[in-house]
Amino acid sequence: MKEKLFFNTSRKAANRLTEIFDFAWPTTIALWNLRWQVEGYVKVKPDVNQSELTSRFISGSSITGSTVRADLKKACIETSWEKQQNEFSKILLIEFCSLYEIWCEGIITELKASIDSKSLQFPTLQKSTQGIMSVLSSMTQHHSIMMEKAFYSFYLTNKKNSKNHINNLMKCYRYFKELRNSLVHSGNISKKSFKDAEANYSSLTATSLGVQELPEYKQNSDEDRINLSLRGVIGFGEIVLRMISTIDAELVKTTMAEKYLAEEWKKFYGDKPLTLSITEKKRNQQLVKSLKKLGLSTVPSSSYNDIELFMRSEKLIF
Repeated sequence: MKEKLFFNTSRKAANRLTEIFDFAWPTTIALWNLRWQVEGYVKVKPDVNQSELTSRFISGSSITGSTVRADLKKACIETSWEKQQNEFSKILLIEFCSLYEIWCEGIITELKASIDSKSLQFPTLQKSTQGIMSVLSSMTQHHSIMMEKAFYSFYLTNKKNSKNHINNLMKCYRYFKELRNSLVHSGNISKKSFKDAEANYSSLTATSLGVQELPEYKQNSDEDRINLSLRGVIGFGEIVLRMISTIDAELVKTTMAEKYLAEEWKKFYGDKPLTLSITEKKRNQQLVKSLKKLGLSTVPSSSYNDIELFMRSEKLIF
């Protein structure tokens, strides 16, 4: 994925999300096709045993050995398609939530911010002084004019940026995260935290999230089984990507991002300052080229002087 993302941890998260998206639907389609192929084969040979059936469909896959325990009759005939989608949805839900949690920890580490990673995992509700809006406000108070002029406007153009919807996106995240918590921890969805998250999410629309389709969700009671929508969970993955893209851009304009930039420069080019040309035009070209090698955007010409002054103050160039 070639998204416009400033921080390394954001790029890694976006790449991983792309891998999951590329895997999820083809795998779902393949499972659907396997179901009707197995059913058709069993209709032709009703007495086929498990070993023969497995060999018929495993041939050429390189999946062999005594650990293979594929009961295809049970999986493809006795188990409903709805139940299989639900099981696959659980795997994806846990993956998406874990990925965002890892991103939160990663971005805080890269910025050397003294906040709890969990503070990036809650919406700001009415009359609250906590949650994502409060955290972003606090983190961006230490503002860098140079970073805003040189980089911020570019990263705002990321097509996944949802600055005006970030709090509602977090409400969506919180609902799916509470579902994930119920799956992993207690298996009980009657907790107040889940009910509150469900109430907040139920009031949202595609428009209030800034997306074409509201991630589908199913009503869950106090029963043990948690019902998920595969389409909805994959849609939730898109929400996670939008959250990461939005927060990434907002943090670009901070003094913490300045320090991050200086550290990334030294990691790539070493501690010895780069010697640039005495000619202004060529010096600017060298600066832009050097930043591109770090995976960063093209700096607008109006910011050349500001970023050069910063680089010299940090002894990154000479």
